[in-house]
Amino acid sequence: MKKVSILFVANSFGDDTIMYMSRIAKEFGIELDAHILYIGGCDINTHIKNLINNSPKYEYRLVNEDYDNIITQYDYIANEAINNYWDYIVLQQQSSLAGMKNGLNNLDQLIELIKQINPNKDTKYIWNMTWSYPNGSTHPCFVDFNNDQAIMDKGILDNIIEHIIPNKTFSKIIPVGLGIKQLRNYLPNNIIHRDMFHLSFDVGRYLASLLAIKTIFDIDIDNIKFNPINMDEKVKKEIISCVDFAS
Repeated sequence: MKKVSILFVANSFGDDTIMYMSRIAKEFGIELDAHILYIGGCDINTHIKNLINNSPKYEYRLVNEDYDNIITQYDYIANEAINNYWDYIVLQQQSSLAGMKNGLNNLDQLIELIKQINPNKDTKYIWNMTWSYPNGSTHPCFVDFNNDQAIMDKGILDNIIEHIIPNKTFSKIIPVGLGIKQLRNYLPNNIIHRDMFHLSFDVGRYLASLLAIKTIFDIDIDNIKFNPINMDEKVKKEIISCVDFAS
């Protein structure tokens, strides 16, 4: 079985994306060592500050195939995690800032700090495209987008086009935002989300993890057997179709 390591430097939206990745990868013959440096709501500037100051602010989680038994170390210094031989490092912005003009302005500084710490010069860097809040969300930052999902979607996509696609550091973009946008055409928001901004523990996270595995490893997931909650086959097919659409 092929062994691969991946590190998310992220927040709760990264937590949503990584949840089922190891279990899905296993079905395709990949032993995925999937970790996340987690602070809820963490943005790029906070990551930068923490790296500069060696701050023990993170939860460092191993999200293995037994996702009911996540291993967490608390008060962890991000520099210590990054100082390993990762095959992939995934970055993202805090959810509301990802769609704000100038929301990715300090991304290059974060990248350079990570590259200075990471000993593996062959690590591939990936951007995780987060998703908009659905209409009706009570997230306090939604007002910055006039409480309009379409405006937030456009802001996220504009930043991808302006800052991520031209950035030669990133080998790939995980288009979770596009997948979730498409899934909203088929399923109600209370099925996709658990609180009208984070993803639901089954449907939403399943789509995000499928998109991550398909994007990173160029795998056809159309006939995947794994199903986190034995969901209805019709729902599963709708999720897979949205993954294919987004990727």
